[in-house]
Amino acid sequence: MMLDQLLHRLHGLLARARVLRVDDGGPVQRLQLAVLDNEVRDRVPRPQPYGLTSRPHPGAEAVVLAVGGNRDNPIAVVVEDGRHRLKGLEAGEVALYSNHGQVLKLNKDGGIELTCPGNLVVAADGSVTIRGSSVDIDSEDIRLAGNDREVARKGDPVAGGVIADGSEKVRAG
Repeated sequence: MMLDQLLHRLHGLLARARVLRVDDGGPVQRLQLAVLDNEVRDRVPRPQPYGLTSRPHPGAEAVVLAVGGNRDNPIAVVVEDGRHRLKGLEAGEVALYSNHGQVLKLNKDGGIELTCPGNLVVAADGSVTIRGSSVDIDSEDIRLAGNDREVARKGDPVAGGVIADGSEKVRAG
């Protein structure tokens, strides 16, 4: 009899579930889950690692642990949404992403890639590329070309005269 009870508790220790709703208002996120054969569980806690949080979409899959083997005491230990999962990473690469297109990827070459819809910032091999319809830099001290060389814009006074020609795309704000 005791062995049957133990086996029953072990069998129900882990289960797959589907996220139905998310309550993100408290100190711990709470999920409404359809567990196994649509057994609905409300307010299932979903602890998340310090410094990292997400809010899953309804329909995401979860792995539920029955604490102490008690199915009345579930906790969501992992939530995954294959509909939005970032694919195509190389071995060893790590990424933070959303279904809105933002990606922060630590690539295999040691670089960091940050992608945002409409804008792209890539840092790799010591170079930084910024692409966008416009770029705003808000700084009192901007140095280009390193070595403390001074930079002047068209119309700026310089020793021996005024810069008469230059890029109209680089200008004061």
